[in-house]
Amino acid sequence: MATHTRRFRPGLWPTLTLVLGLPLLLVLGTWQVQRLEWKTSLIAMLEARHAQPAVALPAVTELGPDLAHRPVRVTAELAPDPVLRYGVERQQGRPGHDVLQLARLADGRALVVNRGWLAEDAPPVRTPAGEVTLEGPVRWIADLERRWPTPANDPQANRWYWYDQDALARAFGAEVLPVVLVASERVLAPGPAVPVPQSMAVNLPNNHLGYAITWYGLAVALIVIYALYGLKRGKDTR
Repeated sequence: MATHTRRFRPGLWPTLTLVLGLPLLLVLGTWQVQRLEWKTSLIAMLEARHAQPAVALPAVTELGPDLAHRPVRVTAELAPDPVLRYGVERQQGRPGHDVLQLARLADGRALVVNRGWLAEDAPPVRTPAGEVTLEGPVRWIADLERRWPTPANDPQANRWYWYDQDALARAFGAEVLPVVLVASERVLAPGPAVPVPQSMAVNLPNNHLGYAITWYGLAVALIVIYALYGLKRGKDTR
């Protein structure tokens, strides 16, 4: 009479795969959990900073990392030329771009200002004469560096896709501060071409929970496959 017994015989290589792979998967999953906690705290901090009331732009020597996403208010004159076209975005079915201009502060500093979105087929943007009050959150230009697959800037064609402080300084003909102010209100000027301010809500990607689940899921799958394979291989018919 044949008897069926099961023995657990996974073999050398599957066992080595488990011994080496399982700790790695668990470490990667735990790392993503830690990243999730860090990213969640960072987003909460930036959102709280973004909601604070506007303050005067600090002096150059007082510019620090805490300024990122903090609303500021400046009084400055906008240089009418050049007007740089930044990015490509469709709104209500119309292609357009953001408008970058140079703001000259009373203390002589020069600040890059993103006035907002303007349709490609709109008339040339108009610049108000005299001093205007600009308000909005600021971002460190270094934090807005080029990332794949962002196209290269083309100053000759007046097409800008990422903030390059040195290139912007050359385009504007002035040494610019290492921050850009994103206007939260329209800067009114005569004529129909008035850029629409863009939302600067914090939108940092936070996919670490999904990554953690993936790594931990792979760890569980590895254990299950190892167990099933060992049982199947150890099956003995007598």
